[in-house]
Amino acid sequence: MNLFKNLAKERNELVMRHAHGRLLDIGCGNENYIEKHRPNSVGIDKDSDFCFDVNSFDTISMVASFNYMTREEQDNYLVFARAMLKECGKLIITCVTPFGARLKAKDGETERGIGRSELINRVEKHGFTFLYVRPFNFHMNNLFVFVR
Repeated sequence: MNLFKNLAKERNELVMRHAHGRLLDIGCGNENYIEKHRPNSVGIDKDSDFCFDVNSFDTISMVASFNYMTREEQDNYLVFARAMLKECGKLIITCVTPFGARLKAKDGETERGIGRSELINRVEKHGFTFLYVRPFNFHMNNLFVFVR
């Protein structure tokens, strides 16, 4: 089996273990793994048409998509996630670490993933409270959990 398919499966299954209730997966991609494998979940991608009620999700995830967003897109999706989450809802983000693969961000910045403190600071600026981080994939990726 392809190493990247294994990593994608590992990421998605890890997110599903930390999620609760109704789940919205932002940046689900073509495979939309979580929606296919978890009841009461919805996946959206950039080109998706969607209309949801405010405060309608218990958990929102961004699985391996945050690294590929511009800073502006990150801010926009964090504002959207805060509006869509119920009070005390969870936001789960997986990201490649600075020790992971080198990425070329859309806004022209070359970076080696997103460090823990940088990601936590970015997300907390949008009204989320950091709960915990779990490294996985030999510490090449992190799973971050925040609460609204």
